[in-house]
Amino acid sequence: MPINDEPNPTKLRPLLEEIGMTADGAPAPGKPGDRGAPGARGKAKSPRAARAPVLSDAQRRRLSMAAGLTMALAGVLAGSLIAWRSFRPIRVPDVARAPVPDTLGFALLDANFNRLPLEERMRLVLGLAERMRAMNAGDSALVAAFAAGIRGEARRQLEENVRRLGIDFMTSYAKQYADVPEQERATFIESAMLEWMKLGEQLAGIERDLTDEERLERAKAQSERDTRRARAARGQLTNEGATAFMQQMQSDVNQYASPNDRARTARFMRDMTRHLRGRDITTNQPARR
Repeated sequence: MPINDEPNPTKLRPLLEEIGMTADGAPAPGKPGDRGAPGARGKAKSPRAARAPVLSDAQRRRLSMAAGLTMALAGVLAGSLIAWRSFRPIRVPDVARAPVPDTLGFALLDANFNRLPLEERMRLVLGLAERMRAMNAGDSALVAAFAAGIRGEARRQLEENVRRLGIDFMTSYAKQYADVPEQERATFIESAMLEWMKLGEQLAGIERDLTDEERLERAKAQSERDTRRARAARGQLTNEGATAFMQQMQSDVNQYASPNDRARTARFMRDMTRHLRGRDITTNQPARR
């Protein structure tokens, strides 16, 4: 019986299809999704994409809410930090016991000094002035070294602290003056002048055996001399000149004070100048004796 060496395509077809070939040796078309088929290779996903979970709408909403809550919490924490820095208790040095440079550094170079009430700042400054008058040689050397190191940003802070103290001091009197009846304004002005003069003497460590009347007479005499010098240097003191003078006096107030405080301070300073020069506070005419 003759032996047929030719392969039977019918019998080989399942095997060829399994390995992806046809009977004549061409690649089998394959089915999309079959192993080795071009359609399967075209739609194959990367391992990372295959591992990525598919979130439902509910899961996406919960994730968005969690992100929003996290951002809100971060905002609250940031706001709390700012508020804590602004309202945290201020550590004020003991002016009677702390080293003089430490007290000077707080009063002159620390922005927190400006957050203290005006009365507390004044007590600190007066106590510091008294302490410095009683310094020994060692303390004086420390203060000299402290002063020599003030430059740049420290000098700017020093100027701001000094200005703010003067402005707050002036505006405190201007606020009181705004509520004083017209017939009592001259008395208030004289009382304020006496307080300032005594405060200046206390800061400088000067003791003057003067009555209040003598102090006021000296202040009025000094104001008259200033007026005569101004007229001699610039001619008659016109309204324009007085306005320029007041603007110069209020340059610092305008920089730091609120609009209401500026207006009150301008009026108080104007009326004080008029009174010391012997003018009527309201009309600026020579006051009746």
